Amino acid sequence: KLSTAVPDKTRFRPFYGYMAISYTTTETVGSLVGERESELGGWGAEYTLYVAKTEEEAKEFSDYDPSEKSHRLLLWGADTAVPGLVLRYLHYFKETTDLTDDEIEAANSEREQLTKLDGTRTALEQVNKAGVPGLGQIEYW
Repeated sequence: KLSTAVPDKTRFRPFYGYMAISYTTTETVGSLVGERESELGGWGAEYTLYVAKTEEEAKEFSDYDPSEKSHRLLLWGADTAVPGLVLRYLHYFKETTDLTDDEIEAANSEREQLTKLDGTRTALEQVNKAGVPGLGQIEYW
């Protein structure tokens, strides 16, 4: 379970979303995109993401409620032996785009902070404190 908000739309960050993957096959088994209202709610929308093998599992072991508008569900599928979750940000950060110097600096700063994520809660907390939008806190259930 992860509660946060889709980042606000910027010219330097055209994409934000999740992939549910199988580590065994490297297959993408599901995805949700931030800017789509039907998926994560659109730019700036608050959401709580639940990731599980099945919807039944999410309902049984967490407070997931499909009638709650901010609850979003991403499924690995019952047959995914070693599941993984990937949060994707796409950035434009080169001078070859039509971005302003301030936008390039903001993109590079955000990207630099994201490179500090190493899978630990400590790194997540530090990057959250640095102000990178869209990360939130992870709760296991």
